[in-house]
Amino acid sequence: MSLIHAEDLGISFGSSDLFRGIGFSIARGERIGLIGPNGCGKTSLLRVIAGELEPTWGSCARVRGLRTGWLRQEGMAAWLAGVPQLAAPSPAMGTPEAARGPNLLDLMLGAFSGLMAQEARIRSLEEGLGGASTSELSRYGTELDAFEREGGYRYRDRTERVLSGLGFKAERWDMPASTLSGGEAIRAALGRLLLEDPALLVLDEPTNHLDAGTIGWLEDELASREGALLVVSHDRRFLDRVATSIWELGNGRLEEYRGGYSDYLRQRNERRLAYLRLFSEEKERLLADADFVTANIARATTSARAFGLLRRISSDLEVVDRHGIEALRSGKVLLELGVGRVHVLSISEARRRINALEPDETKTRTARLALPPASPCGDRPVIARHLVIGHEDCPLAMAERLELRQGERLAIIGPNGCGKTTLLKALVEGSCLLEGTVEWDSRARIGWFDQVRQGTDPKKRLIDLVGEAGDLGEREARSVLARWAFPGEAAFKKAGELSGGEKARLELALFSLRGNNILVLDEPTNHLDLATREALQECLTAWPGTVLFVSHDRWFVEATATRILAIEDGVVSEKR
Repeated sequence: MSLIHAEDLGISFGSSDLFRGIGFSIARGERIGLIGPNGCGKTSLLRVIAGELEPTWGSCARVRGLRTGWLRQEGMAAWLAGVPQLAAPSPAMGTPEAARGPNLLDLMLGAFSGLMAQEARIRSLEEGLGGASTSELSRYGTELDAFEREGGYRYRDRTERVLSGLGFKAERWDMPASTLSGGEAIRAALGRLLLEDPALLVLDEPTNHLDAGTIGWLEDELASREGALLVVSHDRRFLDRVATSIWELGNGRLEEYRGGYSDYLRQRNERRLAYLRLFSEEKERLLADADFVTANIARATTSARAFGLLRRISSDLEVVDRHGIEALRSGKVLLELGVGRVHVLSISEARRRINALEPDETKTRTARLALPPASPCGDRPVIARHLVIGHEDCPLAMAERLELRQGERLAIIGPNGCGKTTLLKALVEGSCLLEGTVEWDSRARIGWFDQVRQGTDPKKRLIDLVGEAGDLGEREARSVLARWAFPGEAAFKKAGELSGGEKARLELALFSLRGNNILVLDEPTNHLDLATREALQECLTAWPGTVLFVSHDRWFVEATATRILAIEDGVVSEKR
C-alpha cells in the first residue's frame, strides 16, 4: 500500500518551473535516495511530500493519519524550542539546572511521553496493591500487559543505544539541550526522529556532522527500520547501503532506479546507451524516409506514397520538438498530436531539420573537469619527522615519520576532532606544529584548498577572477569556466553570489591556472553535488600531480586514494 501517491506534480516560482509533470508513489518499507544537482528542487519536493507546500500543478495524496518526521539542515534551534518535551526534568538535572530547560536525555525520552505517562500510572497503582480489590488488580494487570506490549520495558535502553550510536557519551547526557552546538543539535534531532519512528522518515543530508563510525551505525539503524524512508544525501556509500531505490531529480524530470547507488550508476549508463542507440536508429530512419521522398515525390506512380511519408516525417519532427526523440515510439503521443493537423514541410526543410537533430544533452551529459599537466617535482615532495601536532599545550596526534610520494593521492581519515585538518595545517603552513620538522622539495608548488575558502574577492566576477589568475582574455576565461561547470552567463556571476558547491568549483578552477604540482585538499567534496563529485574524482585520478587530501566521503576516498593514513588514538599510521 502506498503512503503517498503523486500525479502530474509541478512546482513553479514566478515564471520559472523547477519541475513539472512528475509522478511517484512511496510504499511502506521503501527506502528512497533522492539525488540531483544543487537547485533542481529537491527541498521543494520534500516540502510537498511533507505537506508544507502546495504544488503549482497536480496532486500529492497521503494516506490518512500519516505520521511524517523530517530532519532539516537548518532551523535546529526552532526545532529544539518547539519539539514536545517531558512534563518535568529528570532528577539527574537537579533543581538549578532544570531552569535551563530539558537535558539531552530528557529531549530523547520525550519521544516516549505516552509510555512514560503509562509507566507513572502503573507505579501509582503499585503503591496501593497491598489492599487492592479484584477490579483494581485486574486494571493493574491490563495496564502492565499494555505497557509491555508497547515496548515499555525497552524504551530506556533503546534511547541510550541511540544516544551512544550517534556519538553522545554517557557523561554528556545530562547536558542542557540549549547548550548543544549546531552539529550536536542536528544529531539530537536525528536521534529524536529515530526514537519517534514515524511511518515516513524524511532526512536531508543526515550524514553531515557524523564521522565514519557513526555513519556505519546509522546505516544499520535505517536499514532495519520497517517504516518508509526518503533521504537526500551526497554520500554515495551511504546510499548504497541504505537505499532500495534511487530518485534522480533534474532538468524538470524525475527518473526512478531500483536498488542502491551502484545499481543506479549501472542502470543510468544502460539508459544512456539505450537512448543513444534509439536516437541513431530514429535519425537513420528519418533520413532514409527523406531519401525515398526525394527520389519519388515527382513520380506519378509513387508520389502519393511519397507525400504520405513526407506528412509522417513532418509529424515525427513535431513530436521530437515537443517531446523528444524517444516519444516517436509512443503511439499515444502521436494520437495526442493529431497527425492530420500537422503542417507538412517541404522535403528540403524536412531534410535540414533531420540533419540538425542532436542527442539531448540532459540524457548524455556528464560533468568534465580538468587540471593542466603538473610540473616536475622530487620523488619525496615532503618529509616530516618526529611530528606532534595540536594547539598550544593540547597535542592531538603524533607521527614518527610521514612522507608524501610524487604522483600519489594520499588520503587522511579519522573521526571528528582527531586532528586531520590540524595535520594539513602543520604540513602546509607550519602552524599547529608543536614538535618535529617538515621539509618540502624546493620545486613543490602547493595549491591549498581549505574548508574556509575566504581568499576570493566576493565582489569580483568569475570571468575576471579567472582572467587574472591565468592572464587570459574573455574567450579563454569563459572556456575555462565552462570546463568547471560555469557555462554561458554563469561566467558573469559575482563570487559572493555562489553557493557552497559553486565556490568549491571556482577554487578548483583557479587551481587549474596556477601551475600547482601538489594539491592539498581539505574536504574537497563538501557542498558538491554527486555529478561534480564523480567528475572531481575522475579529474584527480587522471592528473599526474600529487594529491594530499582529507575527506569523510568514503566512496571518494576508496575511488581516489592510492594510499591512506588513519589518525586513531592520537597516532598517525598507514592503513593497510
